[in-house]
Amino acid sequence: MDRPRQDPAKSQRKPMIKWPKAQDKKSWKLLDDIILEAAMQGPVNRKRQTLTTIVFSVTKARFGVEKAKAHREPPRPNRRQSRIENLIREVRQLKRRYRQSSPTKRPGLSQLTGTVRTQLKSLRKADNTSKKAQERTKKRLAFTANLYQFAGNLLDKERSGTLGIPVEEVERYLHETHSDPSREVV
Repeated sequence: MDRPRQDPAKSQRKPMIKWPKAQDKKSWKLLDDIILEAAMQGPVNRKRQTLTTIVFSVTKARFGVEKAKAHREPPRPNRRQSRIENLIREVRQLKRRYRQSSPTKRPGLSQLTGTVRTQLKSLRKADNTSKKAQERTKKRLAFTANLYQFAGNLLDKERSGTLGIPVEEVERYLHETHSDPSREVV
Protein backbone atom coordinates (compact mmCIF):
# COMPACT_ATOMS: atom_id res chain seq x y z
CA MET A 1 0.00 0.00 0.00
CA ASP A 2 1.35 3.43 -0.88
CA ARG A 3 2.14 5.76 1.96
CA PRO A 4 1.34 9.43 1.52
CA ARG A 5 4.49 11.46 0.96
CA GLN A 6 5.26 14.21 3.37
CA ASP A 7 6.72 17.53 2.40
CA PRO A 8 10.11 17.71 4.20
CA ALA A 9 9.74 21.48 4.63
CA LYS A 10 6.43 21.10 6.48
CA SER A 11 7.24 18.03 8.55
CA GLN A 12 9.28 18.42 11.70
CA ARG A 13 10.98 15.61 13.51
CA LYS A 14 9.10 14.48 16.59
CA PRO A 15 10.92 14.61 19.91
CA MET A 16 12.59 11.39 21.08
CA ILE A 17 10.77 9.38 23.74
CA LYS A 18 12.48 8.44 27.03
CA TRP A 19 11.86 4.72 26.69
CA PRO A 20 11.97 2.53 29.80
CA LYS A 21 14.89 0.15 30.25
CA ALA A 22 14.54 -3.27 28.66
CA GLN A 23 14.74 -4.98 32.09
CA ASP A 24 11.73 -3.03 33.33
CA LYS A 25 9.18 -5.70 32.40
CA LYS A 26 6.42 -4.08 34.47
CA SER A 27 6.51 -0.80 32.52
CA TRP A 28 6.57 -2.59 29.16
CA LYS A 29 3.64 -4.85 30.12
CA LEU A 30 1.62 -1.83 31.27
CA LEU A 31 2.49 0.03 28.06
CA ASP A 32 1.36 -2.95 25.95
CA ASP A 33 -1.96 -3.09 27.81
CA ILE A 34 -2.60 0.66 27.45
CA ILE A 35 -1.76 0.71 23.72
CA LEU A 36 -3.81 -2.41 22.97
CA GLU A 37 -6.77 -0.96 24.84
CA ALA A 38 -6.54 2.33 22.94
CA ALA A 39 -5.90 0.69 19.56
CA MET A 40 -8.73 -1.82 19.75
CA GLN A 41 -11.41 0.81 19.40
CA GLY A 42 -12.89 1.51 15.97
CA PRO A 43 -12.68 -0.07 12.52
CA VAL A 44 -9.55 -1.75 11.14
CA ASN A 45 -8.61 1.04 8.69
CA ARG A 46 -8.72 3.64 11.44
CA LYS A 47 -6.60 1.41 13.69
CA ARG A 48 -4.02 0.98 10.96
CA GLN A 49 -3.82 4.71 10.26
CA THR A 50 -3.72 5.89 13.86
CA LEU A 51 -1.55 3.25 15.53
CA THR A 52 1.69 5.24 15.27
CA THR A 53 -0.02 8.36 16.56
CA ILE A 54 -1.50 6.43 19.47
CA VAL A 55 1.84 4.82 20.35
CA PHE A 56 3.64 8.16 20.21
CA SER A 57 1.09 10.10 22.26
CA VAL A 58 0.73 7.37 24.92
CA THR A 59 4.48 6.88 25.35
CA LYS A 60 5.08 10.63 25.36
CA ALA A 61 2.52 11.11 28.12
CA ARG A 62 3.74 8.08 30.08
CA PHE A 63 7.55 8.36 29.82
CA GLY A 64 8.19 11.92 28.62
CA VAL A 65 10.61 13.11 25.96
CA GLU A 66 14.38 13.44 25.93
CA LYS A 67 15.95 16.85 25.92
CA ALA A 68 17.05 17.99 22.50
CA LYS A 69 20.79 17.73 22.01
CA ALA A 70 22.61 20.91 21.16
CA HIS A 71 23.44 20.99 17.47
CA ARG A 72 27.09 21.33 16.71
CA GLU A 73 27.99 24.06 14.34
CA PRO A 74 30.24 22.96 11.50
CA PRO A 75 33.96 23.44 12.07
CA ARG A 76 35.31 26.78 10.97
CA PRO A 77 38.17 26.83 8.51
CA ASN A 78 41.54 27.40 10.10
CA ARG A 79 43.53 30.57 9.51
CA ARG A 80 45.48 29.12 6.59
CA GLN A 81 42.35 27.90 4.82
CA SER A 82 40.59 31.24 5.20
CA ARG A 83 43.72 33.00 3.92
CA ILE A 84 43.71 30.66 0.89
CA GLU A 85 40.05 31.52 0.19
CA ASN A 86 40.84 35.24 0.41
CA LEU A 87 43.79 34.89 -1.97
CA ILE A 88 41.64 32.97 -4.47
CA ARG A 89 39.10 35.81 -4.38
CA GLU A 90 41.89 38.33 -4.82
CA VAL A 91 43.27 36.48 -7.88
CA ARG A 92 39.80 36.49 -9.45
CA GLN A 93 39.42 40.22 -8.84
CA LEU A 94 42.86 40.91 -10.30
CA LYS A 95 42.00 38.86 -13.40
CA ARG A 96 38.79 40.84 -13.83
CA ARG A 97 40.63 44.13 -13.39
CA TYR A 98 43.33 42.96 -15.85
CA ARG A 99 40.72 42.28 -18.55
CA GLN A 100 39.04 45.66 -18.01
CA SER A 101 42.20 47.73 -17.65
CA SER A 102 44.12 49.71 -20.23
CA PRO A 103 47.29 48.26 -21.78
CA THR A 104 49.49 50.54 -19.68
CA LYS A 105 48.20 49.14 -16.37
CA ARG A 106 48.34 45.48 -17.40
CA PRO A 107 52.03 44.79 -16.56
CA GLY A 108 51.54 45.99 -12.98
CA LEU A 109 48.37 43.93 -12.56
CA SER A 110 50.05 40.82 -13.96
CA GLN A 111 52.94 41.31 -11.53
CA LEU A 112 50.48 41.66 -8.64
CA THR A 113 48.66 38.53 -9.78
CA GLY A 114 51.95 36.64 -9.93
CA THR A 115 52.82 37.69 -6.37
CA VAL A 116 49.41 36.63 -5.06
CA ARG A 117 49.63 33.31 -6.93
CA THR A 118 53.04 32.65 -5.37
CA GLN A 119 51.60 33.23 -1.88
CA LEU A 120 48.65 31.01 -2.76
CA LYS A 121 50.96 28.27 -4.00
CA SER A 122 53.03 28.27 -0.81
CA LEU A 123 49.92 28.26 1.43
CA ARG A 124 48.38 25.37 -0.52
CA LYS A 125 51.62 23.43 -0.27
CA ALA A 126 51.71 23.96 3.50
CA ASP A 127 48.03 22.96 3.78
CA ASN A 128 48.58 19.78 1.76
CA THR A 129 51.62 18.89 3.86
CA SER A 130 49.56 19.33 7.01
CA LYS A 131 46.72 17.17 5.63
CA LYS A 132 49.15 14.43 4.62
CA ALA A 133 50.68 14.46 8.10
CA GLN A 134 47.21 14.08 9.63
CA GLU A 135 46.46 11.17 7.28
CA ARG A 136 49.73 9.47 8.22
CA THR A 137 48.89 9.89 11.90
CA LYS A 138 45.43 8.38 11.38
CA LYS A 139 46.87 5.44 9.47
CA ARG A 140 49.57 4.86 12.08
CA LEU A 141 46.97 4.84 14.86
CA ALA A 142 44.74 2.47 12.88
CA PHE A 143 47.74 0.20 12.31
CA THR A 144 48.66 0.06 15.99
CA ALA A 145 45.05 -0.30 17.12
CA ASN A 146 44.23 -3.30 14.93
CA LEU A 147 46.99 -4.61 12.68
CA TYR A 148 44.94 -7.38 11.04
CA GLN A 149 41.98 -5.16 10.18
CA PHE A 150 44.36 -2.53 8.78
CA ALA A 151 46.13 -5.11 6.61
CA GLY A 152 42.79 -6.51 5.46
CA ASN A 153 41.52 -3.09 4.47
CA LEU A 154 44.77 -2.38 2.69
CA LEU A 155 44.81 -5.63 0.70
CA ASP A 156 41.10 -6.19 0.07
CA LYS A 157 40.59 -3.17 -2.17
CA GLU A 158 38.80 -3.71 -5.45
CA ARG A 159 41.07 -4.25 -8.40
CA SER A 160 40.53 -2.04 -11.39
CA GLY A 161 41.77 -2.06 -14.94
CA THR A 162 41.62 -4.47 -17.83
CA LEU A 163 44.00 -7.13 -18.98
CA GLY A 164 45.68 -5.95 -22.19
CA ILE A 165 46.71 -9.41 -23.45
CA PRO A 166 44.82 -12.69 -23.84
CA VAL A 167 44.49 -14.93 -20.78
CA GLU A 168 46.01 -17.90 -22.66
CA GLU A 169 49.20 -15.93 -23.26
CA VAL A 170 49.46 -15.07 -19.55
CA GLU A 171 48.93 -18.71 -18.57
CA ARG A 172 51.55 -19.88 -21.10
CA TYR A 173 54.07 -17.34 -19.76
CA LEU A 174 53.44 -18.38 -16.16
CA HIS A 175 53.74 -22.03 -17.09
CA GLU A 176 57.05 -21.47 -18.87
CA THR A 177 58.43 -19.28 -16.09
CA HIS A 178 57.43 -21.25 -13.02
CA SER A 179 57.43 -24.89 -14.08
CA ASP A 180 60.29 -27.38 -14.25
CA PRO A 181 60.70 -28.77 -17.80
CA SER A 182 62.55 -31.90 -16.62
CA ARG A 183 59.66 -32.82 -14.36
CA GLU A 184 57.21 -32.97 -17.24
CA VAL A 185 59.33 -35.42 -19.31
CA VAL A 186 57.90 -38.91 -19.17
